[in-house]
Amino acid sequence: FVSKLMGFDFEIVYRPGRQNTVADALSRREDVAELDAVTGPTWAVWAELRKAQDEDAHCRDVIEKLNMGHDEDEDHDIHDDLLLYRGRVIVPEAGSLREDIIRHFHDSKFGGHSGVFRTWMRIASTFYWPGLRGDVCDYVGRCDGCQRTKADARRPGGLLQPLPVPARIWEDITMDFIEGLPLSNGFNGVMVVVDRLTKYAHFIPLTHPYTVKSIAKLFVEYVMKLHGVPRSIVSDRDQIFMSSFWSEFYKFQGTELSMSSAYHPQTDGQTE
Repeated sequence: FVSKLMGFDFEIVYRPGRQNTVADALSRREDVAELDAVTGPTWAVWAELRKAQDEDAHCRDVIEKLNMGHDEDEDHDIHDDLLLYRGRVIVPEAGSLREDIIRHFHDSKFGGHSGVFRTWMRIASTFYWPGLRGDVCDYVGRCDGCQRTKADARRPGGLLQPLPVPARIWEDITMDFIEGLPLSNGFNGVMVVVDRLTKYAHFIPLTHPYTVKSIAKLFVEYVMKLHGVPRSIVSDRDQIFMSSFWSEFYKFQGTELSMSSAYHPQTDGQTE
């Protein structure tokens, strides 16, 4: 435009936006619904949704009640032959329909491989089904493109810190299990308990599978009875150590439970 304007003698004058309403007509186009309907993309999912709702027993029952004039149901409504729940289209569990909707809102150019929250918000504004957010979270977590190319937005982990040196023996201990051993005298596993100060260890035989209550009983019999209640216990994230019974059992006695990071056995390298 500069080359065309050079042929004119003009003066540039600033005019506030409120007074310059004429210029808006050149840059803003009125939204025409008819034009959007002609130029907008079509999506075959609407026909599939109508068919799925017709075949779903729950949807058919709700539609029948609404057609009979049961006005007490304020949550459901019918619009354009589609059953709505609080203004959103109900998606029955039929084939891959739900996953197709998630794929459209996540993988397409419209979705742009957004994260869980944004993808869920886009879908939830139009569609509804129980467990929608969980399905979106599972799909985004399995998206190959996201896993390969997206940067990790989490904060970097802190610097590694050594465990403090204990002041007394058997105050701070570590625990772990050895499994998959050949059967011997009815035992096929070992519970290892190590004192972090003296490196003294107990190797307690046990039989797999074992329960959290049986492990607690063995710990009391072989460790607490000899050395007293420990101040802290370092362990991995075994389901035994993560159970609520184990946590409450030692919380009652004032013992601090320290779990290692997932897939990082170096935290408890001594017992490993």
